[in-house]
Amino acid sequence: LAALGSAASWAVGTILFKQLGAHIEPTAMTLAKGICSSMLLGFALIGVGCKDIDLITWGLLIASGVLGISLGDTFFFAALRNLSAYVVVVFFMLGQVLTALLAVLLLGETVEIYEIIGIVITIGGVSLVLLSQSWNEDLSSSNMVGIFYGVLSMLCMSGSVILAKQALAETPSIQATFIRMFTGMLGVF
Repeated sequence: LAALGSAASWAVGTILFKQLGAHIEPTAMTLAKGICSSMLLGFALIGVGCKDIDLITWGLLIASGVLGISLGDTFFFAALRNLSAYVVVVFFMLGQVLTALLAVLLLGETVEIYEIIGIVITIGGVSLVLLSQSWNEDLSSSNMVGIFYGVLSMLCMSGSVILAKQALAETPSIQATFIRMFTGMLGVF
């Protein structure tokens, strides 16, 4: 349910960010998102408190924030500025597949058959929805710059998740997300 909720929020956010992106530069959008989320997460963190974390965990969270937020989000917004929201969602969907493959290859995670079936059903459903839209019109109006940014965004975000995975096992999620968002925001500067 958390994964489906996350995917739904990204889909809605993509449409909203597409409209904002026509008027605001990608780095400014990343910075504004980072400032707002850091403030909100900071308030939440005050309520729940912080846990001591080791230097390796700090390093993983900082690297994940810079890679995923500073670079990945900025590339995402740049792709969204140059492509339709439908095409960018396809990159996001492919990024989820890449993340799962990297988790198996780099982290030694295993995937059960029912998880593979779930991934195939989810990707198939999203693909059917996307293909039912005016796909040819959207793809022909996209440009190579947008596709380049989309690929970079997908790679950065997938790498960011892999970096954060071990750190998230050691750190409460609000604290880890705050560190990632705050360092990602700083990375934009």
